[in-house]
Amino acid sequence: KGLIYTVTQKEHGSAIKKHNTIGLNILPPSKEGRMVDEPNFIDIAVDTHGRIFALTETGLIYEYDSEGNLLVSFGGRAIATERNGLFTVASAIAVDDEGKVYVLDKERGLVHVFNPTQYIHTLHKALELYSQGKYLESKKLWEEVMIYDGYSKIAHYGLGKAYFQEGNYRAAAEEFKKAYAKRDYSDAYWEIRNEFLQKNAGTILLAFIILIVLFVLLDELSKRGVIKKRATIKSKLLSDILYIKNILRHPLDTFYYIQRRKHGSVLSATIIYLLFFLVIQFDYFGRSFIFNLNVQDKSVGFVLLASVAPTMLWVFANYLVSSINDGRGTLRDIYIFTAYSFAPYILFQPFVIMLTYVLTYNEAFIVSFASTILIAWSAVLLFTGVKEVHDYGIRDTVKSILLTLVWIFVIILVYSIVYMLWDQLVQTVYAIVQEVLYRAR
Repeated sequence: KGLIYTVTQKEHGSAIKKHNTIGLNILPPSKEGRMVDEPNFIDIAVDTHGRIFALTETGLIYEYDSEGNLLVSFGGRAIATERNGLFTVASAIAVDDEGKVYVLDKERGLVHVFNPTQYIHTLHKALELYSQGKYLESKKLWEEVMIYDGYSKIAHYGLGKAYFQEGNYRAAAEEFKKAYAKRDYSDAYWEIRNEFLQKNAGTILLAFIILIVLFVLLDELSKRGVIKKRATIKSKLLSDILYIKNILRHPLDTFYYIQRRKHGSVLSATIIYLLFFLVIQFDYFGRSFIFNLNVQDKSVGFVLLASVAPTMLWVFANYLVSSINDGRGTLRDIYIFTAYSFAPYILFQPFVIMLTYVLTYNEAFIVSFASTILIAWSAVLLFTGVKEVHDYGIRDTVKSILLTLVWIFVIILVYSIVYMLWDQLVQTVYAIVQEVLYRAR
């Protein structure tokens, strides 16, 4: 077919490449999660069906289909004793038309021969039917594969394709989810959503009309004094927290009253910060499968630190800058107005997150656009807060923000240097203490 296959040693990501006639790699990048690879591949072989067999220095053998999906891995290094199927120093790999895999162990001077098992035969037959678009015909074979390996992603994906072609979209969505195939899951979910809307369009429209009528009715009764507009909030803390909504319509007044200490407190701002960090966690871990942010390698603690640290650095750095640039705001003022500036994100991002459970992959721009608007809105409020609280002009505000960012960079740089040199510092201090104790004796 004019394709060239290569392996690149000591390269993290896309170590296996499949070059077309113009030299471009047509395999998916490993960061997508499909092309699982290693940094120590040493040889590669391809069978007549385009399946790829890659060998590592440690003797592991990876088999991929023609699209770069990992099928199986086997082999390994013989450490203590010589065993069939394990290698002392693996150096080359080949495959014949019958699917037999040959691996050279140059240390022992022999060639290991791997014969396909019943599982591999079934898997290969299913793949051949799948590659021909015969999804329904491959269904039974994929079910057999699942008996051998219930965690096979490619088997779940093949079953998903079969169910989708059958019109069983819910089962297809479940299989695509197990295969971590977002786009195909989105297609199945679109069909499920479309079916639901066709059956319940009248009910949804009626409920929407009832909500509008109730809203108009309550507003009219409120104007006539039949019902009270709002209950009096006696708690100062609760009043300060709920004051967050005022910044959406009257940001200048909000920052003015914060500086005058008529609204807002350190405690209320702290609670708002907690809400902000909670929404970030919800945004990161609570999105639907289609829109999730690939959080497998991230922990709650990591995301919390990644949100708390920059925020607190901003507060501290802006205070340092304002102290030497005639800013009127105190550390308390900066701490409070920064919290209130996050109001758009805190109040509306949860609705955007819930929207991810309704939209499909093709409508992802709505989620991205809405999130961008909320972040930009919060940034504008933060800019306005710096300007109003410190009593700056536009030019001084821009200068203050830029200097704040520079200070944040300096603080992070200093911390990084101290962190890297910490072990040496501890050893030096320990040696000095030991020397002093020795001299004292």
